[in-house]
Amino acid sequence: MILLHHHKQERGFTLTELIIVLFLISLLGFILYPGFQGVLHREQGKQFVGKFSLDMHEASMEAVARRCRVDVKLDKEKGWYGVYPWLKSSLATGQIPGGLILDHNFSSGGFYFNTLGHISRAGSIYLFYPNGKMKRIILYMDGGVLVIQDG
Repeated sequence: MILLHHHKQERGFTLTELIIVLFLISLLGFILYPGFQGVLHREQGKQFVGKFSLDMHEASMEAVARRCRVDVKLDKEKGWYGVYPWLKSSLATGQIPGGLILDHNFSSGGFYFNTLGHISRAGSIYLFYPNGKMKRIILYMDGGVLVIQDG
């Protein structure tokens, strides 16, 4: 008499297979995360430069429209800037994205736009990224027009 044993086929994955897959996914994450973080910081920097440029052009036009001085304050420690028409509340503010560091070469922590919309003095704002790279934003007047150069 021949006995046939039928083995049940089990469905699913073994614990070892699951651990190997989780290990590979984790390894891939560790490899890709620094690159992804760098891209994220660059994009945040671009967005900041765009908003800052728009706010500076608006501040220049506001100085002309209101016929008053418009101050721009830059706070290195807190990582923000504010635009303030003379004796009025804030016109615009901006926060430096997390992980980036703000620096500038403006004395007294900022500059202003006069009633003609001209910046009080040319200067640069620097954004330092966690990877050590730097983005420089140059502000100056050229032919009576505010120029913001992203260099």
